[in-house]
Amino acid sequence: MPGQDIAGVVLRQAASGKGPPVGTRVVALVDDSGWAERVAVPSHRMAVLPDGVSFAEAATLPVAGLTALRTLRHGGALIGRRVLITGAAGGVGTLAIQIAAQSGAHVTAVVGRPERAAGLKELGATEVVDGIGAAQGRFALILESAGGEVAGSGNPAC
Repeated sequence: MPGQDIAGVVLRQAASGKGPPVGTRVVALVDDSGWAERVAVPSHRMAVLPDGVSFAEAATLPVAGLTALRTLRHGGALIGRRVLITGAAGGVGTLAIQIAAQSGAHVTAVVGRPERAAGLKELGATEVVDGIGAAQGRFALILESAGGEVAGSGNPAC
C-alpha cells in the first residue's frame, strides 16, 4: 500500500513500553501503508503532535520536512550564508525557507509564477524572484526542489 506520511492517535503502545502511550496524538513516517486505517510504526519514527496542529496539517510534514532538513544539512552551517531555493512555493520549498531562515541564512526564493510568491517573505525569504534567471549573486547552497523545464530556458531544471 502507498503512503509514507501519517498522523493519528496511538491505539497500542509498543510492547517494550517505549514510545508514546495510548491516546497520544502523533505524526510519523512509515515505509508504506500510510493510507491504511491502522498501521504499525516504530516508536523512533514518530513524534508527539501538539494539540494546535490538525492531523491533515501534520500529515504533510514527514517526507517534505525531512527532505528539506536533510538537504539543507548537506550545506553545513547556514548562518550568514546565501541560500537559493527553487520551487520555493511547494511543500519542500516552503519548509526549506523556514529552516534556512531560522538557521540564519539569507534566503532567495525562486518561484515559477509571480502569484506563487505570496507569503514567502513571511516564512523567512529575504528575497523572492520570479524565475531562476532573476536570482543575482553567488550562493553558498542551492536547493533544487523544482522539476520539469526551467521557464524560458528549454532545459530541464535538474
